[in-house]
Amino acid sequence: MSVDHRGFWFDQRGTGSGHFGGPSAIGCPSCGRPLLNIVTLSDPNALFCLGWKQSELRVLFCWRCRVSQGPFVYDQSEGSFQIVRHESGNMSDDFPYEAYPIEVPFLDFALKPLPKALAELQLDFNEDVEWPHYLTLFLETPRSQVLGRPFVYEGHVQACPVCEGPMNLTLTIDNDIGAGYIQTEDSSVVLVVWSCNNCSIVQVAQQCD
Repeated sequence: MSVDHRGFWFDQRGTGSGHFGGPSAIGCPSCGRPLLNIVTLSDPNALFCLGWKQSELRVLFCWRCRVSQGPFVYDQSEGSFQIVRHESGNMSDDFPYEAYPIEVPFLDFALKPLPKALAELQLDFNEDVEWPHYLTLFLETPRSQVLGRPFVYEGHVQACPVCEGPMNLTLTIDNDIGAGYIQTEDSSVVLVVWSCNNCSIVQVAQQCD
């Protein structure tokens, strides 16, 4: 298998690497509504780069209750799904925005390699980086991507709640998914996804500028 370890960005003009959306039969542990099936990544090359041992990596989340206000952590072992950690409690009356969709629309995507210079600059998350001018436009545009440094990055490496080892920063999901679906009314919001390959643990959390 020919593998590119630099990372990839989502190209919604293509197909074959996975899809956004589609129905979910898993209920939210806080509000009881079906969890939003944000992304299913099935590209073998990308999964190999991530070291992910399952046949696909699913990003599930709930924007309609308190779950959205903290890390949402679940075990995605092959053939099973178990929630490990989530926020709970009441939300304000003005969240989420009116008529929030009940599911993310189905939308295929392909993966394209991140620019080599960008990927090389993104390796150290603990230091501020002065970006070359020619990369500024690319870096200042929120985008969905595999690996690489997110448009918004807060905090340090996350620890797996099961084995306590470091998790991998795996995916960033842009606020504007496409097909008319906007996750929040704040265009700077992204979902950042961490994973523990040994425990098949996935952590999803929102971050904003």
